[in-house]
Amino acid sequence: MNALIFQVRPHGDALYASALEPWSPWLTGIMGRSPGYDPLAYCIREAHARGIEVHAWFNPFRALPNNTLAASIDHVTRAAPQLTKRYGTMTWCDPSLADTRGRALRAILDVVRRYDVDGVHLDDIQITRDAFYSLAAADFIRVADKYQITYLVVEKPHTYPFDVVYENQDFIVYDLKASAEIP
Repeated sequence: MNALIFQVRPHGDALYASALEPWSPWLTGIMGRSPGYDPLAYCIREAHARGIEVHAWFNPFRALPNNTLAASIDHVTRAAPQLTKRYGTMTWCDPSLADTRGRALRAILDVVRRYDVDGVHLDDIQITRDAFYSLAAADFIRVADKYQITYLVVEKPHTYPFDVVYENQDFIVYDLKASAEIP
């Protein structure tokens, strides 16, 4: 093994010491409760000591895996509920909103600047497409309206509205590249 992909931001929370987001409930069972150590720092230290790279894995748009999960006061669903939308049993951050992308970008850059990670992975970039993949354009618009998902309709033949949602989600990649000054 030469690389480890460590999930650091599963649902608008953190598996590392963060001033931006609450501790993940996956560590202690309660969102916002410190485990008493920094799991990412420990992972990097131990992996690098063995010649193994550590890549940070982010879910930039997931908010809650289950709407019944108790969120801490500083979690996005309570601190900025206008950025979130419920879909089925989950809650997602709306990628079409600049504040959503900015929030995710700040978390990513915080990790990149404070930790010696060797790579960054973004998961769930295609969330809206996945949620509505089998729907025709008219059905997508009806369902998107129901769940208050922001979308744009473009004047292109054979272009479904979810193609434009891809563009909204691509902005975080462009912003990350610009912020990290990646050539």
